[in-house]
Amino acid sequence: MRYPLLALAIALSGTATAQQVLFESFTDHKVWTHTGTSPAWKDGVADTNALFGKVDQLVTSNELKYTRTAVTLEAGTYVAWARFAKQQSGLNAQDITLRVSGPVNATLVTPIADQAPPDTYIFTKALVFTLNAKLPVVFSLENTDKTKTKQNYAFDAFHLGRSPFGKVVHIESMGRRWGHAWGCPHYSKEIADKESPFGFVERLNQRWSSSCGSGSANLWWFDWNSKPFTLLPGTYTANLRLKKIVSISGQADFGYILKKSTDGGNTWTKDQTMTWKAVTQVVGRYVNSPNMTIKVTSPLHQWKLQLTHTCCFAKENFHIDSMAVRRGTYSDIGAGCNNAPILTGDIPQTGEPFEVMLSGVPAAQIGVLFFGFSTAKIDLGGLGLTGCTLYTLPGLTFPLVPSNNNNWVSLTLPIPNDPNLINGKFYNQALSLQTKAPVKFMSATNAAEGVIGN
Repeated sequence: MRYPLLALAIALSGTATAQQVLFESFTDHKVWTHTGTSPAWKDGVADTNALFGKVDQLVTSNELKYTRTAVTLEAGTYVAWARFAKQQSGLNAQDITLRVSGPVNATLVTPIADQAPPDTYIFTKALVFTLNAKLPVVFSLENTDKTKTKQNYAFDAFHLGRSPFGKVVHIESMGRRWGHAWGCPHYSKEIADKESPFGFVERLNQRWSSSCGSGSANLWWFDWNSKPFTLLPGTYTANLRLKKIVSISGQADFGYILKKSTDGGNTWTKDQTMTWKAVTQVVGRYVNSPNMTIKVTSPLHQWKLQLTHTCCFAKENFHIDSMAVRRGTYSDIGAGCNNAPILTGDIPQTGEPFEVMLSGVPAAQIGVLFFGFSTAKIDLGGLGLTGCTLYTLPGLTFPLVPSNNNNWVSLTLPIPNDPNLINGKFYNQALSLQTKAPVKFMSATNAAEGVIGN
């Protein structure tokens, strides 16, 4: 049965984080080799715009294939990208494919249309793949059609990161793929961050700083917009990921909006609007936005996400990371009471850690988390919580104790890699308990239902 198996597997563990696995120059020929030699190629050419300071230049050739020596990876979901530029003109530009092969085979094509303008480095979209066990894989960057001439390319860098979201059907860098209203000195681009699956983030700078360019940052208008994306029919969850770098100053309740187009992107309507509460944007660690459920009925429909706050005071000190879409859901089924802490949770997936967080825990209080397998509707007036409701019968109970003067605390629970658990449901809710005399319950949080995805 699903639930006893899940209950037996639940235990405390560390929070999953992204990990930069590889960040390499294509000019490192100890690991990357290409077909063709001089004069068709010029290797190790200095370039101040390259991430590693030099590139391999393809002058003109019918052959294009970089191959990396095999690398053994742990089980998990990975994100790979390549950086290159079409130089001088669009003459003899060709589609370029990033490939992973071995126990998994996946490709990502960067078409000619995405390689403009010339002499501008671009990042491919994210090539995503999942390994179910520790295995070796091989990466290549290629166009193997020898009937077509490839001319004037510069090949710069390759990156491999591990997804902090678990298994994803779509993932992209907000700092590279998204658009926003302002630039320097408010934002700094390409800030290296090994916690990001893409290796880089965009930073919303500290107010009055001049971290990039001239002038000083003082940004009120915070507005980020994704590129359109499509999904196959089904139910998904979308999340954004960012980190408040230092200080609670400069936090804001962000608007979090899902937009939909049914006519090929000509017109857009709001599908959903949510609020990303400032109290859940904890300092010093990445957190996910509220879980936005996307119900897709047609593969032709397009979707966009927006993150915005356009009023009243400056926003500052954020690392803006990534967006992901996954199967599985974790959504509210009941409201909290008495100004309770906010309960949020990751998307439960087979074989992935599942994290629950309480944010806004008052001083001298702890949380008592209920993990149940059926719904309920129990009046908590008998515990002194007049007007509060318990929405699940607690099968398991965990104390959640904030530490180091934090007002948040999290718990990570592993979910077994068992397909029998897919679409299984569980329920969470927490009560806050005053620890100083007299010890008593103070509030009940919102309640949530988790539906396990694959």
